[in-house]
Amino acid sequence: MHKRPVAQVRRMGNQNGFAIADAVAATAMLTIGIFAAFYSMERGIQSARYCHQRQAALEAVQSELEVARATSLEELTVRERAPFNSSPEGLASMPGARPWLTVEQYGDGTADLRKVTAGVDWLTREGRRNRVQLVTLVGPREVYR
Repeated sequence: MHKRPVAQVRRMGNQNGFAIADAVAATAMLTIGIFAAFYSMERGIQSARYCHQRQAALEAVQSELEVARATSLEELTVRERAPFNSSPEGLASMPGARPWLTVEQYGDGTADLRKVTAGVDWLTREGRRNRVQLVTLVGPREVYR
């Protein structure tokens, strides 16, 4: 029979030990990489959802300001955080969204102007508060012939 030298047997034993340590390290790195990929995907989904919500809120606010611009000054009465005059469609996908409209007399009263502020407040699924608001001035409409 052929016998192996003792030095070779010890070296093989050390290689087996390194193989287990390498496997544990590779598994740990692979696990961290998988978790990082899932975390990145989740953050991307959250970002896309927020962008969609912000766009819907912005469209609703712009639409309400157009309604206010089309309203006569007599009908555009002073109010504070009142509900929208129109019913925004895009906010249905945003639970807890609160559209609001504020109308104020603008300036010192010498000009017949109204400052109209429209906004939407909402919470994301993560509980973060958000707001979109726009402001415009509305004055009397002149009829030109």
